[in-house]
Amino acid sequence: MSETQVSRLKLWHVVRESVSNAVRLYFSPLNIILHILYRSYQMIKEFIPFIFLKPAIDLKTDLDMPKDLDIPKVEVSAGDLQRAVEVYNHVGAVWGPIDEKDLTLVGKSLLHYGNDFYWSWIVEGGIRGYSLYIHELTELKWFFKQALNPFEPEDQIQGFAEAHSSALIAEHRFLQTVVIRDGHDFSLCELIIENPHAGGPGEGEKDWAYVQKYQGGSLTLFDRRLHINSLPQVRDWYHAYGFFVDCQISLSPSLGSSLTEFVNTWNNTPDSRAVAEAHIAESPSTNIDPILVTGAVAVLDILHAA
Repeated sequence: MSETQVSRLKLWHVVRESVSNAVRLYFSPLNIILHILYRSYQMIKEFIPFIFLKPAIDLKTDLDMPKDLDIPKVEVSAGDLQRAVEVYNHVGAVWGPIDEKDLTLVGKSLLHYGNDFYWSWIVEGGIRGYSLYIHELTELKWFFKQALNPFEPEDQIQGFAEAHSSALIAEHRFLQTVVIRDGHDFSLCELIIENPHAGGPGEGEKDWAYVQKYQGGSLTLFDRRLHINSLPQVRDWYHAYGFFVDCQISLSPSLGSSLTEFVNTWNNTPDSRAVAEAHIAESPSTNIDPILVTGAVAVLDILHAA
């Protein structure tokens, strides 16, 4: 046997032994256990991300606001500011700090664009108000980071979709922490689609489309999960925290229609049901004139802000 053939034979034995050892190691009980544990970790991380949930909420007070920024001249009530700061600082250790300067800028931004009702909800405090504050603050930060002026219509139009998607992520990551605390596992998709603040029928789906387009790389499979059967529970959760607006209606006896008929007709009409869900109130929240109206009251739970 030639020297070359001997060398080749030795090389073949080395390769075969290496492959054999690698196979034995790969299929060893310890390696199999480690592999199962690693794959389990990956699945848990992917499908149950709230275990590894990163709030993705940056509430540092430095907004990196351009020095030459032309801030709107609208006035923000000092009383509203003081009340809101006191309310939020009371729970700041849990939710994160809130800065009066940031809050003022958020107020000026909302009032500048005529979104008075959003500002009033922020001032009220609570989970709804804080989630809106996070949303608006995150949008402003995005514009400043891109050297765009959110108070200029052209810059607002140019950057709105991406800024809005970034804010939706921060807002609903915070809401997810509350959802988890309450014992639910609603996905980011379900929370965004059903959030009454979206603005009207179909707007929640539009918001989710923005998130998928601009923030898709940060979404897990669990974030994207959409269980139709879970949506009523999501709506109930939002309702429990006051995200819906109640409108009470009393019917005059001269109309010849009962509240039960009104409620059934309203809820069975797709166009009206998309705007609000009707039910009969156990007790009216306001005094009514028994001569002019019936004693019972129907309540419309407004699903979207007008």
